[in-house]
Amino acid sequence: MASATSRSLRTGGRVWESCDTPRAFSWRNALPAGAIPAAREGCHALAYRSAPTEEQAHRVRLTINGRSQDVEVPPRCTLLHLLREDLHLTGTKEGCGIGTCGACTVLVDGKAVLSCLLLAVQAGGRSVETIEAAGAGPDPLLDAFIKHDAFQCGFCTPGQIMALRGLFQRDPRASAEEIRRAVEGNVCRCGAHLRIQAAALDVAAPSGGSIPE
Repeated sequence: MASATSRSLRTGGRVWESCDTPRAFSWRNALPAGAIPAAREGCHALAYRSAPTEEQAHRVRLTINGRSQDVEVPPRCTLLHLLREDLHLTGTKEGCGIGTCGACTVLVDGKAVLSCLLLAVQAGGRSVETIEAAGAGPDPLLDAFIKHDAFQCGFCTPGQIMALRGLFQRDPRASAEEIRRAVEGNVCRCGAHLRIQAAALDVAAPSGGSIPE
């Protein structure tokens, strides 16, 4: 049997921290029985809720948007599922469900993380920030998004903003290249990438600077 390892997986600047994860780990094996066939039919959430399981729930304490939360979650429940389905924080979006689109980006201990790849139990003892916190009061980044018309359908916007908030918490004066790298894992199907980057640069360097086309 493969030995357990502690590793970090990076996707477009995002970090998925996985502690003591076997090398042979597979999401196919981790999903409840019946989830994969149902997912092929486009029923991700329904498959998760309806799949029979006898696994014991775990009690987890974590801080979400500054508020301590005690929750009971199955061992296979993702942070994304906990936020959306159990805590009704639906600003965080589910796009691909496999960590490739960035729509589910949240901050965990200040780092941008793909919540569809992080198990809820792995977030225990940590601080989670979602888009709801960003919209709780005046925010220069939100204002810049409006100013630059940095969205169309808006589905990817929460993930884009959270990725940039993580960057600006580390470096409030991030460069154009750092901004580009911070959101390179966030897919905007409407093609507003340049306006998103321009809005971010407006916050990082309000006196000037531009995003090369």
